[in-house]
Amino acid sequence: MTLIAIPDIHGDFEQFNALLGHAQRDFADAKIVLMGDFMDRGPRSAEVIRLVRRLTEEGHVALAGNHEDLFLGFLARDIARGFDFGIAGGGETIASFAEESGYEFRSPEELRDYLDETGLAGWLEALPHIHRDEGVNFTHAPVPAGRWQAIEPDRKLCMWGVPKSKDRADLAAALGSPEGTFAACGHVIMRFGADGVRRPEMFDHGVYLDCGCGSKEDGRLVACVFDDGKPVEYLTAAGREALS
Repeated sequence: MTLIAIPDIHGDFEQFNALLGHAQRDFADAKIVLMGDFMDRGPRSAEVIRLVRRLTEEGHVALAGNHEDLFLGFLARDIARGFDFGIAGGGETIASFAEESGYEFRSPEELRDYLDETGLAGWLEALPHIHRDEGVNFTHAPVPAGRWQAIEPDRKLCMWGVPKSKDRADLAAALGSPEGTFAACGHVIMRFGADGVRRPEMFDHGVYLDCGCGSKEDGRLVACVFDDGKPVEYLTAAGREALS
């Protein structure tokens, strides 16, 4: 089976839609795993979220990221998460739903009511935090090897985990996987390559895919294509790209 792991989109509908076009043309039978952080920072979060939901209705998989967690906290008037939602680019998400609806929401409750009209808030609340398929373990954030000893890693860790630094050794240590399997995550924005382009960080046991889409002016949406549980190539808004 072919799997396509898509990391953080952050409201960048143009890159997301372009990448999906390549996926549907070149890998029509693939299952897509969307690894969270669909919203915030970018200007078209509402459109991205609606499209992600439609993909799940077609049999693809979407996971919760930390930005979905913050958004739900904002809707519930959780003070800490609501504050963090605001400083993490949540204003752009609210604005995108205001543009979609033609209404300026005056409170979290009004926005929640609007989302409930189509069941979108409930859909966000029900997003899983982990997906296992074909020997690949997908989470939004990296999960260290020792935390996979549990039947299922902690939900908060799967959304919020971070490495000690972006040094390659620390990245490798933070991203674990049960023996004989592979791990894929987003969440941690990768550094520039020698050519000045942000690229995923690949290891024998896993890959970090977040290349700053929607978060950085130079950000790219880079997905990873898996065949029989093995990474075989990348996919971007511009098309297919060899593993690096």
